[in-house]
Amino acid sequence: MTKDKVHRIALVNPFQTTTRGYDPDSVRNKGHLAEPPLGLGYISAYIRKFGYEVRIFDAHIRAIKGITEGLYGNYEDAEDDLLREMSEFKPDVV
Repeated sequence: MTKDKVHRIALVNPFQTTTRGYDPDSVRNKGHLAEPPLGLGYISAYIRKFGYEVRIFDAHIRAIKGITEGLYGNYEDAEDDLLREMSEFKPDVV
């Protein structure tokens, strides 16, 4: 790592799917059971000790919140928004 550039790392909690794919109705009904990605939080805290800039992108919680609040009609909309945000962050590693 060069001293003048802070490297950016994106940690991603993926969409949770079933054997039928992503199920928005399941998200609406079970969204209250979703938990934040605690493991990614631990990894992020550790990596930051070494001077990296880290951001967690939680696709699953984003979809639950967006679909239940009417921000997204489906998970593809949530995915597009997530990819846009990640692109703006410009991570060196995902």
